[in-house]
Amino acid sequence: MHGTESDPVFCYANCTAQALWGHDWDAFIGMPSRLSAEPEVQPERELLLRTARKRDFMSDFQGIRIAKDGQRFAIRNVILWNVVGNGVRHGQAAVFRQWAPVS
Repeated sequence: MHGTESDPVFCYANCTAQALWGHDWDAFIGMPSRLSAEPEVQPERELLLRTARKRDFMSDFQGIRIAKDGQRFAIRNVILWNVVGNGVRHGQAAVFRQWAPVS
């Protein structure tokens, strides 16, 4: 999950996400979420985030992400939603169960 900052930072990452991206909790939390993807896919990622903000969620997304060590991996069947409490948007969260290395 990332927050609502102008350059959103991660405020939660489960153990699977930490392992996939190669960061422990202390390194992951506070890291700008844009760093989870390579610069060339930033426009696509930003469109996804913007669309989810407007629609409250997106489903069936897939994309390429990059780990700390440079390993690229595909994420599939991603669901992304706005995290809202008491009528206030606190950020966005995502879930996916399919990923595979990309060479």
